[in-house]
Amino acid sequence: MARLAAFDMDGTLLMPSHQLGEETLASLLALHQRDVHLALATGRHLLEMQILQQRITLPAWLITGNGTRVHDLDGHLLFASDLSPSVAEEVLHSHWESPATVHVFNDDGWFTDVPVPQMLQAHALSGFGYQLRDLKRFPAHEVTKICFVDEHDSPCRLKTQLDAALGARISAFRPGTV
Repeated sequence: MARLAAFDMDGTLLMPSHQLGEETLASLLALHQRDVHLALATGRHLLEMQILQQRITLPAWLITGNGTRVHDLDGHLLFASDLSPSVAEEVLHSHWESPATVHVFNDDGWFTDVPVPQMLQAHALSGFGYQLRDLKRFPAHEVTKICFVDEHDSPCRLKTQLDAALGARISAFRPGTV
């Protein structure tokens, strides 16, 4: 029988400082030594998780981008799910009544059109960060996911707008940390 332990990163494996604790690493090693397969599940990007996985130095399945990508122990892609190009097009080219910043993800990285340096604190351990780009010119067929980031009330109101415009064509998550 295969045994598996799956962990979220933010708020579970990573401390509030977004660092890996020594006790956490020791616990993961103990599981690995007991032949328990490890899976790291997160909203973070694959490129970032590959860096963090090297720091952990243990083999682990990677479930990244809120489930948009799944990779096996050898790094082979097992599952991929991109945002529909028609949905990406509508989201990127519509005007939303929100001050939230827009963040687009694909296999090449994290993109935004507005610098948000405070967001980089959560990624200090890996050094992963966004690339500035005109999102109106972003190819809709290359979008894995789109996130809106702002204070709590703004994304809640934005979710209502997105649900009204796109309905079941999207999965909108409760605001949180990426």
